[in-house]
Amino acid sequence: DDDVAAFNEVLHKLRIPIPDVSVPIERKILWAVTFDLEVYDLECAAVSAGAVALDAAPVTPHRDYGVALNISAMIMTCTGTWDYDMTGWWSSGTGTVSVDVTVESLAASYGVAIDTGSSSYSAALTECATAGQLHNLEIRGTGLGVFAPLFETRLEKEFSERMEEEICNRATNVDPVEIMLLLESYFPFT
Repeated sequence: DDDVAAFNEVLHKLRIPIPDVSVPIERKILWAVTFDLEVYDLECAAVSAGAVALDAAPVTPHRDYGVALNISAMIMTCTGTWDYDMTGWWSSGTGTVSVDVTVESLAASYGVAIDTGSSSYSAALTECATAGQLHNLEIRGTGLGVFAPLFETRLEKEFSERMEEEICNRATNVDPVEIMLLLESYFPFT
């Protein structure tokens, strides 16, 4: 579908920084051992979307619209850097982390007001919901090899929550004019 292909061109340029993730873990092996994993410089790049749907409907007789943007099967690749400190065995390490993300659904709703005296728009995000899954989490680097399984489940959970929050934060922080120009260029309002 041409609309999805055009939208994917825009998505391919999208970069989403993810806030740092901290994963503290305490285990008793022979004595208490504390692991503190910090993942930072996280960034996700959108690769493609499987389907894009846009619905716009007047909500007032004055050309105010409700716009619903739905994206499904958006594929993203995320990378970052980590380091950890371990007390009890006094060890540390550093390395990289990568993960593939499938955003199964992104539903964003905008309120859009069109100035009848000009062609200017104003828009605001009114609702946003995402659901996604992580795949192929890879932790590479020094010192962590034998301990990586301790972090994977917690890291997946923390990263998933941050990623979903950040996608909606990005949708909120986009300039309303850019939202409208992007939407209008692929899906003209009539």
